[in-house]
Amino acid sequence: MNARGDEVKAQAIEVIYLNLGSAVARRDAFEARYAACRFAPHWTLHRFHAIDAQHELVRNAKGRLSPGNKGCYFSSLECIRQSFGNDKHLFIVDDDIDFCAATQLCVDRSIALLPEDGWDIMLTDTAIPCAVDMPWLTMLWHTYTQDHIVRMLDLAETKFTFCAGSTLTNRRSKEKIYDLMMVDDFSKPWDLAVRQHIQQGRIKAVLIFPFVTTVGKRGDISQISPDDPKRMEQLLCNEFRRMMWIGNQPKPFYSEWARKEYRDLISDEVVRLNSIMLPLLSLQMGQVAKAEAVLF
Repeated sequence: MNARGDEVKAQAIEVIYLNLGSAVARRDAFEARYAACRFAPHWTLHRFHAIDAQHELVRNAKGRLSPGNKGCYFSSLECIRQSFGNDKHLFIVDDDIDFCAATQLCVDRSIALLPEDGWDIMLTDTAIPCAVDMPWLTMLWHTYTQDHIVRMLDLAETKFTFCAGSTLTNRRSKEKIYDLMMVDDFSKPWDLAVRQHIQQGRIKAVLIFPFVTTVGKRGDISQISPDDPKRMEQLLCNEFRRMMWIGNQPKPFYSEWARKEYRDLISDEVVRLNSIMLPLLSLQMGQVAKAEAVLF
């Protein structure tokens, strides 16, 4: 799919962004970013007052998930339930997501190219949490910079974690997804529960690549687990997501590591990957070493 091709017949999409009532600054920043893209009117934007940790649904829910994660889970469920009455695809995004001018075009084209019964969920971004898996996606990015072909990857066959921050649900699959995700025991976060359904063949999911949305800098500070001990890993993974974004406009990034005599051989994107992947790999190898010490 060429990002600069002919126009397609666009299908209506309802964009719902999740936003806590107290997060006024995030709401204003999101709406400003979205408005700057000047998307066509077949995309309609609405705010969903995200369900917080004190909500009755969260207090009554069984399962070991934290209250914050339960709130996220119920927010997605309720967005899907409320959309049953319309015939639009449902695009649920977090309020820290960034769009660009190419987002709408690439999403519309992806929908037009796939048979409607060929997908349930379409991701516009995801997380690659393991450092060793980042080079293969960087190679795909490099291919994109040469041919400008936007691809759709089958998530049943792709290394990914499933990041629920920007998820498009097929208008014909809303009730199916809702029924699968409505459980009695809330012990898995929304994204991991969806990933399990994808890997077991119950949900058909694709990823648009390069990413046509990404997590903004506000997403580097979690509203659910601000003191997460793995925060540095999350920051590095977020930086990689931004690197794989179609709207990314990186400045030259050469460091002292890429010495002058090597600069004709080492591309800027590889140096940028090195700055993300090496510290992430070090952190993850440290965790492996601790695990082995416990085992042996």
